[in-house]
Amino acid sequence: MIAIHGGMGREERKKAEEAFKQDVVVQVLVATDAAGEGINLQRSHLMVNYDLPWNPNRLEQRFGRIHRIGQTEVCHLWNLVAEETREGDVYLSLLKKLEIEQEALGGRVFDVLGKAIVSIKAGCESYWKSVL
Repeated sequence: MIAIHGGMGREERKKAEEAFKQDVVVQVLVATDAAGEGINLQRSHLMVNYDLPWNPNRLEQRFGRIHRIGQTEVCHLWNLVAEETREGDVYLSLLKKLEIEQEALGGRVFDVLGKAIVSIKAGCESYWKSVL
């Protein structure tokens, strides 16, 4: 496991990025928004967000680090949120903003949230019905 964060200098960040891309032993990269722009993380095809930005474009930038031209794997993105939390409120706000963007751009918006909420909701309902 390796990390990239805002407290790292440019050279240290570059070394961490290269270690993640080149070292087969390094399987996980934990990163803050410091890794959200300007680096190629194409080696990866799985992303988990545990802190959502208020701006849907920032979320798209994050996903763009792995979902790049030449990517050979199907990329997956999971957004960890819980209902009735601040993150849940951010998630709902992002959905509203994406809806506005889709209307303004005639539906030509990459949707990194829509399918997740449907599958999570369906999964949770099934889970709770089986438990209760």
